[in-house]
Amino acid sequence: MKAFRLLSLLVISMSFLFFSCERQSKKSMPNPDFAAYISDYSHGILPSDAPVNITLAVDAKSPGETGTEVLETLFSFKPAVKGKSYWIDNRTIRFIPEGKWPRDKQIEVSFFLNKLISLPEAFHIFRFNIQTLPLTFELGSTVLNVNSESEPGLYQLTGSIIFSEAVSPEKLDGLLSLNTESEKKKFTFQAGSNPQKIVFSADSIRRKDKEYSLQLAWEGSVIGSKSSGKIEIAVPAKGEFSVNKIEVQHLPSQAVHIWFSDYLDNRQNLKGLVSLSPDQHLNYSISKNKIT
Repeated sequence: MKAFRLLSLLVISMSFLFFSCERQSKKSMPNPDFAAYISDYSHGILPSDAPVNITLAVDAKSPGETGTEVLETLFSFKPAVKGKSYWIDNRTIRFIPEGKWPRDKQIEVSFFLNKLISLPEAFHIFRFNIQTLPLTFELGSTVLNVNSESEPGLYQLTGSIIFSEAVSPEKLDGLLSLNTESEKKKFTFQAGSNPQKIVFSADSIRRKDKEYSLQLAWEGSVIGSKSSGKIEIAVPAKGEFSVNKIEVQHLPSQAVHIWFSDYLDNRQNLKGLVSLSPDQHLNYSISKNKIT
């Protein structure tokens, strides 16, 4: 499932890249004669926090020490972007934006080359474009967990969200909504080791006499994203023992995760309850209402 989600995001990104490149090709490209003065520069698609680097074909007239700030204004952006420039070496300048680039924008860059080297007036300003990515995200796996054997009638909904860039959990209030038949639930968000993955949870989801549906919706406008959608999650009725969900894991090792409607006794003999065809030796573990 994880590989499929990453593939989906890749397809979306590649589609965006194709249309962005097509849009950029309609803009005027840099004069190829600048190759005599500039050997490399950042261009095309940039992540939201990436720097812009420009490497000269020759040493600058008065380069600064490596890592020191460039005091002169060498860059101009349209739309305007604040930031600072630094010396990487005698030929390379790096611009680091203050915060992040504006998302999903084509930005026109003007680099004042004449402040660094002597050259004809026609080459004083090097102009090029960069394209920034939109913020996108995709809902990962969602499951209903029974956290306590003493409270079999309460579920906790847990899941994950995979973002196209790192996002602070503190900024996600209002991103998700969960409507039951009678009430709305609040979410908690937590970051993990992967800065682009956020884990969420909503507590105290009650089982009722009859099965009912939760509607989990997401609206990306609260974080400047166009992503939105919703899914239905079935909540089993009281006294109904059933399989809620099955997931197959391939990495880092192969495993099958099975979530049941009720809390499981970790001393439970699983023979006959779980099997594979053809028969083979299996290792089991039980955690709350999940068998792995």
